[in-house]
Amino acid sequence: MCSNAQFNEVAKDQEVQEKVKFKKDVMEFYTSIIARTYDKGSRYTNLIIMAGYAVFFTFWSNVRSEVNIIDARVSVIYVVISVVFFIAWEIYEMIHSSSHLRKLYQLNQVPPDEFRAQMDQVIKEAKRLEARWASIWVYELILTIIPGFAGAILLIFSYIKTLLP
Repeated sequence: MCSNAQFNEVAKDQEVQEKVKFKKDVMEFYTSIIARTYDKGSRYTNLIIMAGYAVFFTFWSNVRSEVNIIDARVSVIYVVISVVFFIAWEIYEMIHSSSHLRKLYQLNQVPPDEFRAQMDQVIKEAKRLEARWASIWVYELILTIIPGFAGAILLIFSYIKTLLP
């Protein structure tokens, strides 16, 4: 027959095991959500922007000798400025993501009894940073898109001028 102390010990062990399992499940779920969300949005945006750069530089290399040299140079300067902002943002994103993933990984070191509180704290901080990140992203997008379009439009109009009599 089990004594009260033995019964309490078994119950406590089960409780600890349940907390460990909960911790593992939440970690896997949360990490997969972050990875999928970031991956999908980032891939699509990057694909569109990089396709635009590829089209621009292909067009530029084909028409630069036919257009006004100043227009060709200014257009490429605008697009290079856009590329610099794009790359700077990607580097910022990598640093931000790796920092957040490091915090998630550190949750593996947290004792099961403290896991839920620590996880809530990490989620709260992530939401705060995401809001800040989203507001910065708007400015970055503007700094990437405007010079890119300016360069492309300048090159297109310069090329159109060569086609007119």
